[in-house]
Amino acid sequence: MAKSQGKGKNRIKLEIGGFDDLITKLDELQADVKPILTEVLEDAGEDIGVRTYEAMAKSNLPAKGKYSQDETIKTVIRNPKAEWSGSIAEIGVGFDRLKNGVGTLLITGTPRMAPNRELEKIFVNKKYMKELNQQISDALSETIVEKMEG
Repeated sequence: MAKSQGKGKNRIKLEIGGFDDLITKLDELQADVKPILTEVLEDAGEDIGVRTYEAMAKSNLPAKGKYSQDETIKTVIRNPKAEWSGSIAEIGVGFDRLKNGVGTLLITGTPRMAPNRELEKIFVNKKYMKELNQQISDALSETIVEKMEG
């Protein structure tokens, strides 16, 4: 299982339990699975970082960014590094809440402010998670083919 998490409580989870067969196949091919999964997860985290950064365009912000001081965009996690704890890998995604907690408000909105719809697509809607799962599956499948071809 792998878990993507932002520092603090910003979290999205990518459950890769469905990839057990692919991981087993890599293991059977005597591939070192941990570095492969690390690379795949970090690539997915970078994708999330790019999309999060792009979602912070002033046109997507409340009042079209009129009151933005650009502090929140500086907290976007763009190049996360996987950290392993046993068989669980975690990568930071989204916003580093230790630097600024406003990112969460942009994702969820408040009673007076609608959420940033682009951030909502990334962190709330399931469509993007399906795309990421497919990206991970494709990367693992490509690695299996490479290992089989030697």
